[in-house]
Amino acid sequence: MPQKTSSLGRLLALALCLPLALPCPAAAAAGPAYPVDPDAGAGSGPLQGEGSALTGPQRPNEPPELAPPPDPEVARALSLSMMRRDLEAARIFESLWQSTGDIRLLYQAALARSRAGQHSAALRHLALLRQRAGALADATLGHLDALEAAERALTAKIRLRLIEGPPGSSESLLPSDIEAATITLEGPLLDGERTTFDLRGIRDDLYLDPGPWTIRVTIPGFLPLELRRQAVQGEDVWELNLERQRILVEVHLRPERALRGAKMTISRTDGRGRPVLREGLQDVTSVVLTPGPWSVEVKGPRYQGTTYVTVTPATRKVDLVLTRKGPQGERLNKDKKLAFALTGLLGVGYITGVGLLLGGVSRENRAKEDYDALLEEAGADLSSDAPIDPAIIAEVEPRYPSADYNHDQRVAAMLQTSGVITAMGGAATAFSALPTLVGARRRSLYIVGGVGGAIFGGGVGWLVVYMRRQDAILGPGAPHVSDDDLSKLVGHRLGAGMLTGIGGGLLVGTAITAIVDLRRRRRSYALGPALGPGLVGLQVSGRF
Repeated sequence: MPQKTSSLGRLLALALCLPLALPCPAAAAAGPAYPVDPDAGAGSGPLQGEGSALTGPQRPNEPPELAPPPDPEVARALSLSMMRRDLEAARIFESLWQSTGDIRLLYQAALARSRAGQHSAALRHLALLRQRAGALADATLGHLDALEAAERALTAKIRLRLIEGPPGSSESLLPSDIEAATITLEGPLLDGERTTFDLRGIRDDLYLDPGPWTIRVTIPGFLPLELRRQAVQGEDVWELNLERQRILVEVHLRPERALRGAKMTISRTDGRGRPVLREGLQDVTSVVLTPGPWSVEVKGPRYQGTTYVTVTPATRKVDLVLTRKGPQGERLNKDKKLAFALTGLLGVGYITGVGLLLGGVSRENRAKEDYDALLEEAGADLSSDAPIDPAIIAEVEPRYPSADYNHDQRVAAMLQTSGVITAMGGAATAFSALPTLVGARRRSLYIVGGVGGAIFGGGVGWLVVYMRRQDAILGPGAPHVSDDDLSKLVGHRLGAGMLTGIGGGLLVGTAITAIVDLRRRRRSYALGPALGPGLVGLQVSGRF
């Protein structure tokens, strides 16, 4: 039988153990007395060295605000650190921090994690310390800055990027999906323990210990992802490719007679992914969709219909009742306000164009009159058909250089060209209001727009030719332009300006009419029967 230990033996053993856990009376006034580490400075972490030698209640270079508190458990943890059992010491500091909220214990836990090689965990402790500490002395803040910089230098700076689609894709997830992401990172195994990060969304860069990491990503509507990556000291970007779940959805279409020759287009309303197209429709058509907002649109020769649905993993069925196309599907809406607005552009364009045209003519005449007046002062006889004496031209040149004269004529020509284009454009825009005024069929817009595009293309081509000729005659470095050369530009100016203005006016007016008509038709609604098992009613469909 084992012998029972006497009460005297137990008391003797307790007396021998007390000096290891309790501060000596001589040091009680100054703080707890910690044993000295004979191997201080031999560790691998940046938080070691002179500043981590356990020489007393406060290490060298350690701010007084962060000195360890006098506590037997703190003394035991510091003793474990001396024996290179830093993970055990860190767990004790973290447990004390959780129960007391003393930031000094969080600081000691960061030191222990760093000495154990878990620099990412040390950085997390230091960041939490700053959040909970409140106001700290400048010296303490500088000390923490230095510690964090040293820790980051030993980690891998990782930026996570969540990409939608298989490897090779480049489109990032929507911000709402990223915010909903649950990300778990498990670091290398160290003394039976792994550093673990649990993230909700992605906000900042991560500082991870070098080594293998396991990443798990879970986002509602996406397939879960798990992979391994190697963190290497430095900076890196980890691209995580996630694919949406695939859900089989049945689209029930009614009435069945409306499906002859109809086509169905299913598109995501957020612009992600490719549309799903179906022909040869049946009353029940199965499609594979991903979670998210979708529009289902069916168009046939006589029937059409559109519905919107947010697909979730629980979505299995979508109902769509097609309605007969109304007259508004074939003809333009008679919109007197639109016609009046387009006609109003006629007045604005005509007045503006005439103003530009007159301004150009006035500047052209003024330049010619000024030059002729200088010639007459120099003794030239302008009433004669004889050429002007070169000596007279040379005398006038310093007073009105040929470059300035050509520049004035060039500005006048540009004003006249702009005036012709603006005036003709206003008239053509007013003409494009006729289809909507009489309620013509929508194909009339295509005809007017096509004619306008052809005229505009021809006018632009002619305008380019005209501008080149104008640059050759009036450009920088050209000789003094004559009246004959100026007259050669007039025909091209009028022709190119008229075609460009008419074509552009028809295109602008047609585009405005088409946009207004499309918006009105989207707001239209239609009535149709609603049939179902034990249900007969009236359905109102449309966009409001």
